[in-house]
Amino acid sequence: MSVECWRYRLGPGSRAPGLNWTDLAAYPLVVNTRSGTTTPDSLSGRQPGRDIVTCTNFDEWLELVAAGRGIGAVPAIAVHRAPHPGVVYRDISGIPDSALYLGWRRTPPPARSVRRFLDIALPPV
Repeated sequence: MSVECWRYRLGPGSRAPGLNWTDLAAYPLVVNTRSGTTTPDSLSGRQPGRDIVTCTNFDEWLELVAAGRGIGAVPAIAVHRAPHPGVVYRDISGIPDSALYLGWRRTPPPARSVRRFLDIALPPV
């Protein structure tokens, strides 16, 4: 996942150009523990005693960020699919890679078009 795929919600003083992932180590972090890609360990060099606010779904994550409980990371698609009047999205450089998984239905067997895609996308076993 490229750096451009991540956004952050920061306070009004965050307009400085060149803001980097490591600059955020002191901010409270909102983490969606069920379906999010950010973990408390995503920020190397984080401050001891840093607040980690957890939730279990995207809607709760969005409302916690909007309420000012902390900052959070989301893929770029969330910027367009989940605009919120209380959240400002900013590009941040230096974001670590995030795992990406490919999933498909086990049964019944995948449709022919899905099988063709899987044959191309997955290395032979």
